[in-house]
This record gives sequence, C-alpha cells and structure tokens, in this order.
Amino acid sequence: MKRIYLTILLMLPLMLTSCIKSGLEDIEVFHDADITSIRGLYYYYDTEVSPTGSQLFDWGNISRADVTIDKDAATIVVGKATPAAANVNQFDAKKVVMMLNISTAATIEPVEGSSALGVESDWTAGKANKYKVTAADGTVKIWTVTIQSYVLN
Repeated sequence: MKRIYLTILLMLPLMLTSCIKSGLEDIEVFHDADITSIRGLYYYYDTEVSPTGSQLFDWGNISRADVTIDKDAATIVVGKATPAAANVNQFDAKKVVMMLNISTAATIEPVEGSSALGVESDWTAGKANKYKVTAADGTVKIWTVTIQSYVLN
C-alpha cells in the first residue's frame, strides 16, 4: 500500500502540469538600442601609504558639462569633461574609465578599435569611440561617443 501511495505522490506533480500552448500573453520584447547616460572616472596614486609601506591609489570622478545625447543620430558629445581637482596632475586621458548606461535588455560592445568600457582606456579629447548597441529584439545601432575637451583646473 505504501508503494501505491508513493507512486501516486510521485506521479501527481506530472499530472498537474499544464501543456497549454495557445492563449498565453505575448511578452513585449524591448526594441530600444540606446545609450541613456555616460559617467567617467580615473584612478591615481594617493599621497598616503598603507601600513605595509605600499602606495595606495584612489579614484576621482570626471564631471561632465554640455552633454548632448542624440538618439536619432546615435551620438553622445561631452562638451567639457572636468577631472576631480584632488589629484588632477595625475590625470591621463588614456587611462579613463567610462561607463555607459544602455536600454533595458540591450547589449553593448566596442567596434572599430574603440575604447573598452569599465576599464582604463584611451578617451583622448576628440577621439570618436564607436559602440554597437543591440536591443533584445535584435535592433542594432552604432553609437559614437566623443569627449570634446578636458578642463584641467
């Protein structure tokens, strides 16, 4: 008798599953392939040293002014980028870390030798960096991101 109950108990979940294949709601697939914002920072060696004597490093934000995001032309132009004043003398435009926010469910990748995102890369003023943004539905946009100038105070 225990064997019968155990068999029924094991078969019950299989019998209660559904095989409905129609009449279900279609879930909307995202079609936006946009870059919505940009943020930058840079790392520098701090004046402090650790208890073991090694030099510490810190990071500074890069503030942005005159940012123009044109979704139709797929371009972002940062008019003026200003590194944090704390250690601006150690700023190097070839070691900037940029982060781009993109549309929901989209992916992004650098194209044509453009700078990598999220790691130290070359963001020299005037250099056009291109990125391929792919929406969830397969829509592709090639974006161009440019820093026009750095203001070093």
